[in-house]
Amino acid sequence: MAVVRQRQNLVPFIIFMVLFVASTTGLVLVAIELSNARQQADRGFNPSQEPKVKSLVLSYTDKAGGLKLALLKADQEIGRLRKKIESFERVTGKLDPTKLEKEMDQLVERILKIQEGGGEESPAEAITLMGFIHLLEKEKILLAERLSDQKKAREEEKAELASRIRAEETKVSAKQITIDQRDVEIEKLRHTMSQDRATAQHEASGLRASLAEVRQQSKEEQDAMRERIKILETGLADARYQLRVIRKEKAFEAKGTRFEKEREPADGKVILVDRHTGVVVDIGRKQGVSRGLRFQVLTQKSDGTRITRGEFEAKTVFPEISRGILVGENNPVDIVHKGAIIINPAFDPGRAKIFVADTTFGAAEKQSFRDILSKYGSVLEDKLTIRTDYLIIGPREGKFVDRAEKIGGIIIREDELNAFLGR
Repeated sequence: MAVVRQRQNLVPFIIFMVLFVASTTGLVLVAIELSNARQQADRGFNPSQEPKVKSLVLSYTDKAGGLKLALLKADQEIGRLRKKIESFERVTGKLDPTKLEKEMDQLVERILKIQEGGGEESPAEAITLMGFIHLLEKEKILLAERLSDQKKAREEEKAELASRIRAEETKVSAKQITIDQRDVEIEKLRHTMSQDRATAQHEASGLRASLAEVRQQSKEEQDAMRERIKILETGLADARYQLRVIRKEKAFEAKGTRFEKEREPADGKVILVDRHTGVVVDIGRKQGVSRGLRFQVLTQKSDGTRITRGEFEAKTVFPEISRGILVGENNPVDIVHKGAIIINPAFDPGRAKIFVADTTFGAAEKQSFRDILSKYGSVLEDKLTIRTDYLIIGPREGKFVDRAEKIGGIIIREDELNAFLGR
């Protein structure tokens, strides 16, 4: 079957042959109908006997009606053929003369090959119409088998696709169930959060109310404290005024004294002595101690005499205690003992001491005293009054010495004060 092997798809060839046969038949029928119409028209014509008619239009009479009948049949046949052509065009598309000519040439070539014995069928069988129909039947069977195989393959693909769709639907259903479960959990969490929020808001409202009450109470207590402070300040002012009056009354009886370490009250005491820790005293930041302050360390005997053990310098200051070293000593354990006292005339844990420099000191020296005394919490004033605690004198005594002796101030030499201040 050489024709089939050479051209696998014979559908265009079959369509062409059908169209060719239909067109040829139609042309033959049209020619016959036109011939009949012409004959009927000739029978119906009645030419005029007037020989001298210059017009090209002939006058005639259609006695038998043959011309009208022939034209009507011709129009019907043409309409029928047009419908067939339109139906073929809907199936195969519009006819392409070039394509038809090309396929005609291919058909001629194939017919010549069949006549020359190029196929499996014999030339006698191939060139006959029955042989050609037989070839078309074989081709039809092959096409049917091919269509069946394609249909089967499509059915298999369709089944596989359906299986995949079912699997995907199962997955989607499982995911939907999971999503629904999560939605339920989220809704529970939202409900819990809503309850917690409501509880928190209620608690916050209660706390706000409590805070408002506390603030009101605090405000009332602050107002009461201010009133008490005002009363205490008034009483303190009265006490200070009375103290000044008393000091003025006793000013003429009092006599100034010279500074003595035995009479200076203790500012603190030693509570710990360690080879590694150093010396720890019982006064700290709350009492006004700062890093770098120096104190004389003394041991007080039972008879009241004091023995100097060294000079303590604060290195680490805490709120209630201070840790330091003995200046110039490496081993405080052999020198200082627990219970020893520390003193410094420029320092008082309870108040600021008032110093006045004698008239023999210049402005620069007074400023130097003012700067160093401020570190210990003391002040240097310019005028000598009954509030003065210490009068600083130099190698020569100035004009303030006699007055200090009258009002009862303590006179301290410059070198003695510098020894306590580390100068």
